Amino acid sequence: MWQGKTSIPPKKYEKWATPAPPEYSGGIGEKGEKLLASMVKAGKILVFMEESCNYAVNKLKIPVTNIMEENSQVVCPGSFLRAEVKESPLTLGMDRSAAVFFRSTPTFETRMPRGADENRATPLVFGERDLLLSGWLNGEEQLLRKSLMVDFRRGKGRIILIGPDVIHRTHGEGTYKLMFNSLLAAAEE
Repeated sequence: MWQGKTSIPPKKYEKWATPAPPEYSGGIGEKGEKLLASMVKAGKILVFMEESCNYAVNKLKIPVTNIMEENSQVVCPGSFLRAEVKESPLTLGMDRSAAVFFRSTPTFETRMPRGADENRATPLVFGERDLLLSGWLNGEEQLLRKSLMVDFRRGKGRIILIGPDVIHRTHGEGTYKLMFNSLLAAAEE
């Protein structure tokens, strides 16, 4: 998919792409942002995956930073990395470690929550060393002990961030459970 703020692809891709109709272009805007914030306030669960996590971090003002947004020290063009799996309802059925496909994947550093009604958990994190399972990785030290998944709670609501693309064709089969467990948590509400 092309990158940019318009729904018009670059000239070289025009013959393969049809722009979306105007009513489906341009994002959710301020109205959608307010709706999402009100959903969390009402006790709903929002699940964000891969690049959409940046929207949650920036617009919903949660105490999380995606270290990959401006980190040019990590070079990993598509490799499997080892992550530690912590006990959580979001990691049910998973082994204690998982192979995660990593390609400039959103990777999180959390801060202390600001309010008394906020808390966070990090059910999927990189370990202290030897992350590379298969492929190529430079800048491993930047990823050590960083989180790939954040379960943030504000009041009765939850925001779940899943950094890796756990459902794409390059997934590690064990990571599907992260998405399904997150959806099950949302369905139980």
